[in-house]
Amino acid sequence: MDFIKRLGTLALGTRIKNLSETLMRDMARIYQEQDIDFEPRWFTFFQLMLQKNELNVGQIAHDLNQTHPSIVQIINILEKKKLIITKEDKTDHRKRLVRLSKRGKRLAEKSSPLWEIVQTVSDEVLNDSAPALLDDISKVEKSIAKKSIYQRIRDKLNEPDN
Repeated sequence: MDFIKRLGTLALGTRIKNLSETLMRDMARIYQEQDIDFEPRWFTFFQLMLQKNELNVGQIAHDLNQTHPSIVQIINILEKKKLIITKEDKTDHRKRLVRLSKRGKRLAEKSSPLWEIVQTVSDEVLNDSAPALLDDISKVEKSIAKKSIYQRIRDKLNEPDN
């Protein structure tokens, strides 16, 4: 880790990825220990479906800022586990509508007390160590949305000095 830290911003993506993997691994262990058949990568999907009730795949991908194929992959897994129900959109037959099944809603209810604890612990960690982290992440996301890292690097590569 010290090597990656010494690389500074050059390894920013690696550090963020490693932190994400650590959080996901810890949550996977907690779900397993609590006998909850749930994967951390489903969390935002479940939260969205709990709030919106029924959406098509494109809306889910848009709201979660994920690719259509990654959402389809999650949908396929959750459908096999009978946690969601999909049906053809009557207004547009090319689209699939998705909603939580009764089993999916029960799983969310079972998970809800754990999610409240996760919220509390996450708030404590951020308040103790980096109270502005979420705001700072939003600023970075906004900056990258204006002009991607790809485009910024391409611009630098095209400068006369390079």
